[in-house]
Amino acid sequence: QKSRTYIAIPPGMTIKEILSDRGMSQKEFAIRMDLSAKHISRLINGEVQLTQDVALRLESVLGMTASFWKESSISDSFGKCLNSLC
Repeated sequence: QKSRTYIAIPPGMTIKEILSDRGMSQKEFAIRMDLSAKHISRLINGEVQLTQDVALRLESVLGMTASFWKESSISDSFGKCLNSLC
């Protein structure tokens, strides 16, 4: 029988991996994003919603489209909902 678990990669996990690959600290990333270090930490840990504004900033800083980030966020939310049978 197939598993009904939906696996989505949270945007924060993707951001964390990119920062690691680029050797960029969260502090430097926060400065480039023009956001507080606390907000970046909460974004990476999935504690705040990824807004359109943040998606556009991610596009500018990391080079991946804003639509990629919004779709990633929606997929993550959808996966959490399916897995908890909301």
